[in-house]
Amino acid sequence: MGLAYYIVTNAEPGTFDAYVNGKAIARLASVINQYAEDLGISSIEDLMSQSEEEMRGMMEEAGLDQLPDWYTGEKWFPAQVGLSWVAAIKGAVSKDREGIAESETLLSDLAEYEEVLTKIRQKSLRWHLAIDY
Repeated sequence: MGLAYYIVTNAEPGTFDAYVNGKAIARLASVINQYAEDLGISSIEDLMSQSEEEMRGMMEEAGLDQLPDWYTGEKWFPAQVGLSWVAAIKGAVSKDREGIAESETLLSDLAEYEEVLTKIRQKSLRWHLAIDY
C-alpha cells in the first residue's frame, strides 16, 4: 500500500468523492516542503489535521490518556488555500523537472489534488490533508 497524503472534506460521509493517490507526494514530501519553504508557503504538515476522535485513538495507541496541550481541534481550510498551494508547488516542480526523481508522477498527484480542490470550491466545502500509513 504505502504512505499517502489524502484530502478530507467536511462533506457528509459518502456524499463527496475526494479520492487522490497522494503516494508521490508522500515519497517526495521533503522536496515539496523545501519548495514550500523557498516560496514562503505552507508545508504539507501545515495543511494536515485530525479529528478529536482520531487524535484520541492515536494517544490511546501510544498509551496516553489525554490529548496533547498543542491540539486545538480539527482545522479546516477553504479550497482556495489548497488551490493556491498546488499551483505554487506545480510551478516549482515544472521548473525543476530534471532535478526531481518522479517529477511526472508528482505532477500527476498534484493534478488530482487540483481537480478535487476545484470540486470542493464548487460545493463550498472545506478540507485538510491527512496521512494514510
